[in-house]
Amino acid sequence: MSLEKKVDTSQSFNINVTREDLFERGLKQWARQKQASPKNLLRVSFIGENGIDQGALRKEFLTEMVCGIEARFFEGDGERGKTPKYSICDYQDNSFKTCGEIFATGLVQGGPPPNFLTKWCYHFLCHGEMDKDLGVLEVTDQDIKNLMTEVENAEGGEKLIDLSDAIVACGYTGPINVDQKKAITDAIALHGLVRLIPILNQLREGLRLYGLDEVLAQHTQMCQQLFVPGHLQEVNVDFLLLALSPDFSEEGSVRRQREMRIINFLQDFLQKLEDREADSQEEGSPEGQSHVAQSHFLQWVTGQWVVVPTFHKSLQVCLQFRKECQVDCQKIFYKGTGSEYVTFTYEL
Repeated sequence: MSLEKKVDTSQSFNINVTREDLFERGLKQWARQKQASPKNLLRVSFIGENGIDQGALRKEFLTEMVCGIEARFFEGDGERGKTPKYSICDYQDNSFKTCGEIFATGLVQGGPPPNFLTKWCYHFLCHGEMDKDLGVLEVTDQDIKNLMTEVENAEGGEKLIDLSDAIVACGYTGPINVDQKKAITDAIALHGLVRLIPILNQLREGLRLYGLDEVLAQHTQMCQQLFVPGHLQEVNVDFLLLALSPDFSEEGSVRRQREMRIINFLQDFLQKLEDREADSQEEGSPEGQSHVAQSHFLQWVTGQWVVVPTFHKSLQVCLQFRKECQVDCQKIFYKGTGSEYVTFTYEL
């Protein structure tokens, strides 16, 4: 990708954080930018842990940051997409500019895509203007949605009069009566979206870090799959197994037989994860209970929890077996930090 060439490798943009409160600390350290900037190569270290970042730690950090940004700064239905939460404090702190920089750095330096925006938000990031075909269903602010529901459910003019102050505050200047319900709800919805424009402009400013805003404007359709839900492939066992590239011992050897049992164990383990996820979707997961999922396994291996189109074709997971270890079948995998592909080491 041409954007990768825009990374300034003359120095490193170092982020040092603890795993506790990683997201909030990561935001603070990112905004500091004293010695370098996100235009440089991102290097991440977790305080108190030994490890040199050759790509894996950076991906892990960016993955956690994108997840945190979605939960902290955005709201809405995950299937239809999300919009920024309206927050004057976050806007004044330039928090959304920081979010844009993290999105840009993630896309350029191997992190996950921010695949959770509504189409109209994505359109604004691409072109800097509102989409003419706005849908009221894309309003995500709960207060705005509640007001729209109250207007729609109002059976008489007296109820609408009680809501007149809130309606007028949303910019509606026409008559307030039952016959104008559609016009009133449209005005309220438009108000809920328009007030997000300064926030989206700040987010767009962050995307200028590598000239990503220009790329989005020129290749809107192609890049949509990275920002809008419904385009990325879900992680499944077949994808994970096809990506495996085991480094087996010679045929007929005792070691190869052991290595085959290890691969069979890994396959059984991944299939159990798939079955557990399917059962959870049918029955509903118990509240407060969490399980390891296939996406967690992929994230642990690669730093990515979703399958982007280019990632789907290029991923190679090399399994190397530790032949010098005397411990038999510990079933513990170790993730290496190779920059070209991920290395698994199984302790024999």
